[in-house]
Amino acid sequence: MKFMKSVKKSLFAAQSSFSWFFRVLFMGRCYGSISTARPGYAQLMKRLELIHVECYSGYKANETPRAFIWKGRKYGIVEIRDRWYEGGISRRSIRLDYYKVLAEDGREYILRYHGLFDKWALLLK
Repeated sequence: MKFMKSVKKSLFAAQSSFSWFFRVLFMGRCYGSISTARPGYAQLMKRLELIHVECYSGYKANETPRAFIWKGRKYGIVEIRDRWYEGGISRRSIRLDYYKVLAEDGREYILRYHGLFDKWALLLK
């Protein structure tokens, strides 16, 4: 009986890890870190919108944003107010760069750069 419980447990673990793998790699909505199955992920995805960003590229690509295009309108960036990153500490986590910027229209926006997919997103409030 103990043996059957351990087999069921290991099968369940394999199934759930494959499910996680499937969601992360094949769903096409992989904007977050590898742990995309975390609670609140769906709400976060509703708050992100893909955008095009023009960047300054110094010694690395997409170093700092200069302007972004959202809903067909170009917003120049006057100032980068804050900058931080999430993840990237271990090999399993993907680094995400965040920028809090002041645009020419006087509003603050939060931009997120996903280096693995080379995609920018706007975090909506």
